[in-house]
Amino acid sequence: MAIDATSVDVADTPANVERFGRVGSGPKASAYPKLHIAALAECSSHAIVGAVLADLARLVRVVEYTVPDRNPDGELIAVVTTLTDHYEVPAMELAAAYQQRWEEESALDEIKTDLRGRGEVLRSKVPDLVEQQA
Repeated sequence: MAIDATSVDVADTPANVERFGRVGSGPKASAYPKLHIAALAECSSHAIVGAVLADLARLVRVVEYTVPDRNPDGELIAVVTTLTDHYEVPAMELAAAYQQRWEEESALDEIKTDLRGRGEVLRSKVPDLVEQQA
């Protein structure tokens, strides 16, 4: 099992902007409001077994480690997580789980590109229907 998050564009209505917001601000704000989804997927089948609508305004923890086999100097990997208690989830456990995260990435990619089509905006005009459509 692995968990990851993604965002999808939703219809640009005042209600959707208020509920979901945009990424960035001012002239660098996203063109559409963004619905953020965190999903739990079974790695072998890519089946989504659970999902929640996520709020980006959470505290995060960053764990950095090096993968020596990637190149002669090693490759620095940074894992950003909302699991902030380092006693409950040690850094080594997060680092070991990172590889499985790529399976989740593949599952979300299949939903966004194969099922919805690249770049398609969710069509619902009101927040409750956006959440239902997602």
